[in-house]
Amino acid sequence: MTGTEGSSRVMCAASQQREFEIRTSVDGLFLRYCRARYRRLLKRQWMTAIAALGLAAAGHAGYGLLCAVLVVGGELVDGAAIRAISLRYPEGRVPASARRLALVTSVIQGVSVAASAAAVWIGIGTTSAAIYATTFLFGTAVNAGIIRPYFRAGADARVGIYLASLVALVSRDILLTAQTGRAVSDQVLMIIAIAALCSIAALFIQFVVRSHAHRQQAELALLTGNQRLEASREELIAKERAARRLALVARHANDSVIITDAEGLIEWVNDTFVRMTGFTLEEVKGRNPGDVLNGDATDPVATAEIETARQTARPARVEILNRRKDGGALWIETSLTPVFDKDGRHQMTIAVERDISEAKEREAELAQARVAAEEAAQAKSRFLATMSHEIRTPMNGVIGTAQLLAETRLDEDQRHYVDLIVDSGQALLTIINDILDLSKLQAGRLQIDPRPFDIAACLSASAEILAPMAQGRGIALAVEVAEAPAPLLGDSGRLRQILINLIGNAVKFTPEGRVDVRMSVREAGDVVTAEISVADTGIGIAADRLDVVFDTFTQANDGISRNFGGTGLGLAISRLLAREMGGDIVARSELGKGSVFTLTLPFARAGDQRPALPAADTKALPSSLDGKRLLIADDNATNRMVVGRMLAGLGLDLAFAADGAAAVEAHGSTAADLILMDVSMPVLDGLDATREIRRREAAGGSGRCPIIALTANAFAEDRETCLAAGMDDFLTKPIRKDELIACIRANLGGTPSVAKAAGF
Repeated sequence: MTGTEGSSRVMCAASQQREFEIRTSVDGLFLRYCRARYRRLLKRQWMTAIAALGLAAAGHAGYGLLCAVLVVGGELVDGAAIRAISLRYPEGRVPASARRLALVTSVIQGVSVAASAAAVWIGIGTTSAAIYATTFLFGTAVNAGIIRPYFRAGADARVGIYLASLVALVSRDILLTAQTGRAVSDQVLMIIAIAALCSIAALFIQFVVRSHAHRQQAELALLTGNQRLEASREELIAKERAARRLALVARHANDSVIITDAEGLIEWVNDTFVRMTGFTLEEVKGRNPGDVLNGDATDPVATAEIETARQTARPARVEILNRRKDGGALWIETSLTPVFDKDGRHQMTIAVERDISEAKEREAELAQARVAAEEAAQAKSRFLATMSHEIRTPMNGVIGTAQLLAETRLDEDQRHYVDLIVDSGQALLTIINDILDLSKLQAGRLQIDPRPFDIAACLSASAEILAPMAQGRGIALAVEVAEAPAPLLGDSGRLRQILINLIGNAVKFTPEGRVDVRMSVREAGDVVTAEISVADTGIGIAADRLDVVFDTFTQANDGISRNFGGTGLGLAISRLLAREMGGDIVARSELGKGSVFTLTLPFARAGDQRPALPAADTKALPSSLDGKRLLIADDNATNRMVVGRMLAGLGLDLAFAADGAAAVEAHGSTAADLILMDVSMPVLDGLDATREIRRREAAGGSGRCPIIALTANAFAEDRETCLAAGMDDFLTKPIRKDELIACIRANLGGTPSVAKAAGF
């Protein structure tokens, strides 16, 4: 049988049940009553005709005619009503008004029958006439009872009328007999006979009703059974069809398929299993898959996971290393699916296995590539850190010596040469710092340090730093700052770095004219978005180069670097920083007319937090350092000389140490008031020396000596490491004399310098 035929039979069975439910509903039974009673109208009149002819044969033709007229009249009224109902409501719901109409005509028909029986009983007045009338009423009552399952109200009304008429007629005869003084024994016998007939009629009607109910239930059960049978048959056919398809799929699938019994023993494998492993069905049937496929390199954890899934009859997906028949390694991904019978008992397990050996090889290659990339990144970081340290160390001597030289008597040319040395050194340091920042940004290792700050003050201070540069070039630098809620939560140091880049570029690339810096803010709940634009009247940028200027080591054109200098890193770093902080930088420009760079950054409100206090004002600190003992620990003789010369003339008592161990001993012997500690030194580095000094201070109960890191290591993590070791402040080489003196005064006064507070 095809699937279409099976579906048709199921639909037919369902349709038959729906038709049965419609026919046996209250409305369906009522409509069946109407149609059937109307169809049998003429057949019922044969009984009426026989009764009328019987009366005529007994010599009572008039009563026979009267009975016929009454009964037929009632039947016609009832028949007309139920026919109209049948035609008006052939299917579906029948309103209550139609039922009431049928009930009224049922009463009329019942009254007409009762009236004809009463006419015979009373009019003829004989015992035989009474028996005749009683028999007629009995027959009509039985007929009415038969329709009770279909139209209960109409049947009950008719039977009630017939019973009431019998009671009334018998009661009349008893009263008349009692009035004449005759014995009522005949009436008693009549009552008994009528009661017997009524009992028989009641039993018959009850039997009919029950039989109808039983028949209806049996028919429903038969239809339901047929429907279930057809559904089961269709389900069985579908399962057989699916099983055949699955068998074909399993046999020809690209994945290996293994079917094991409830005990985990192999019952069947497909051809792919044979090709994949080299084992035939005959070789593995009845064996545990693990005994066949597992080798010395198989992970016991994966094996245990598969065994647990089998014992608990639960699905599982496992990657496991197997071996082929030839001993070769085979990585597979196996999916275990338990199969249960209708009673929920575990029958079998289907394992679908896919060869993932190539994927595992690629995974291993990717892992190796990842390790290599991480090692390369670490090597790059170490290289940059080393190069930064190695360049900063001699640069400290170069710039420091130049600063010292600038304080001597020089003629105009000599001073110009010294300024060139200092400016070139600072330019080199800027390049080094930019490369370090770019490396960290590209590696995702640069940390943003949000703290409460005043954005308006930060912008004004950044512009103030560049004001001398603008003034020297004859450029007007104007700053317009909108009122902004303070404090905000952000990294003020990185924001200052971006602003100095943007404003510095605007000043540098504007031969004449002006630079306007404007800030506006938008507030949305707890987020404040600042928009800072830097507009200049400078050389401008060609439209096709606007996006390029944000690339690393790239400028608007090749002549820019020759004419204005620079590495092309500033804008790239600024945009990366802005995006790292959740914002962005966009540019618009017209060649020869100037440019506008717009920085947009979102900030959170700082709430009750307040901005960090500004750096200690050196003018507010004691100006005299006379008699203060200061220890300088550095393994580089040039650096010791430069720092010593920078501090000469301040009244300090200077002592020197060439390594960390000497610094520890010198601290104990000189009782230094402050130590300048290099980090990278022989024998004992600056970190370990600091820890040893702090240990001795704690053991001896002496006061804490301020220690300032003086190092060529410039990373933020280097600063954190120094502070964690017990140092109080941090200065990066090459150092400036004014910064060094300010830091010493701040720490001797008990207040670490801005280097520690701002996270330099």
